[in-house]
Amino acid sequence: MFRVHERYHMTTLLLSRLILALLGLIGVSGLFDGLPQDYESWTAEEKFGFWDAALEDELLENADKSPSDQSGNFPSTAGKVAFLTTDDFSPTFERFRDDLPYTHAKRIRSVGGVGLVTWHPTVNATDDNPFTGFFATGAPYALIRLSYTSPNDDSGTTPGLSLKLFRDGMPSSNMLAMESLEGQTSGNFFEFDFSNHLKPATTALLRYVGHRFSQYSCPSTRTGLSEVALSTESIAGMQYDVHRTIQTMNFPFKVIFRPNPTLTQQFASYPPEGSLFDILTAIEVGTTLYDIYAVADPELMDQEIHVGHLELTRKLQPSVLGDKVLFFRHQKIEEDYALRPHYNAQDEGTPRCPAGYR
Repeated sequence: MFRVHERYHMTTLLLSRLILALLGLIGVSGLFDGLPQDYESWTAEEKFGFWDAALEDELLENADKSPSDQSGNFPSTAGKVAFLTTDDFSPTFERFRDDLPYTHAKRIRSVGGVGLVTWHPTVNATDDNPFTGFFATGAPYALIRLSYTSPNDDSGTTPGLSLKLFRDGMPSSNMLAMESLEGQTSGNFFEFDFSNHLKPATTALLRYVGHRFSQYSCPSTRTGLSEVALSTESIAGMQYDVHRTIQTMNFPFKVIFRPNPTLTQQFASYPPEGSLFDILTAIEVGTTLYDIYAVADPELMDQEIHVGHLELTRKLQPSVLGDKVLFFRHQKIEEDYALRPHYNAQDEGTPRCPAGYR
């Protein structure tokens, strides 16, 4: 059992609190100049401690505010138009730091709750788990954001998750997962499995959004996993030999985040127009949020390998920092395909890439 809250480097805590005190958590998207320049050189524990302290200070600062005042906002009409027409999506795939590169807040998944988690690996599963990196070791220092892609109302919700796995002296690994961009009719955040393979869009608007994203990474309904197969420990064990790393690393074709059935049952009747934060803040520390399963190969879709579970180690909370500062890189699926060409199959209804796509 990892004990992730027992020790942090005091300098990290003091630094994070100083930054947030200067910001005052007011107008953070306009005033925040990014994380400390040496942030990437920190250990995973120091980065974890930084965000723990940042969230704690934000929680204390906002104690008398309503949840909606403690979080960001969904984009305005002008922001939506920019997203559909002129926004450059390349930083979404090409930026490796943990803070947003944009001059604007998130256009999608704009509002969510942030917490800290531990990825516990499956015990005694060595024979069944052929993977490397975090898929094998789990991650004691991780952050999760549970969010809606678009505003919820009585017609439904669009839940999804973002997972950040901190590494020593190098950029974080990130995982993005949803059931579909179209969402669901219920308000039960934990109703469906999430995956890095989204169901294809069926509406004209979402197909258009998918086409926009496919100009940068295709198919746009998938994100890569190969980076998650490189934890700090696995890279150190490979002695940073790039060729040996590529030969030795092993990552799955697909991952599945299966919600804790207790949570699925607990929120089964929650109305879609209800507050997301009423759900998230009701979950206690120590709760398993999701079991993680991996599909090793497109030819083995019916064989799921249990690679661990996510335990909540800091309660989920509304967060302006999470909505306007925190960034999760979307790893291009092409990076997986370059290493495993046979993963590039037109299956599960995945649309083909645009003509001339390279």
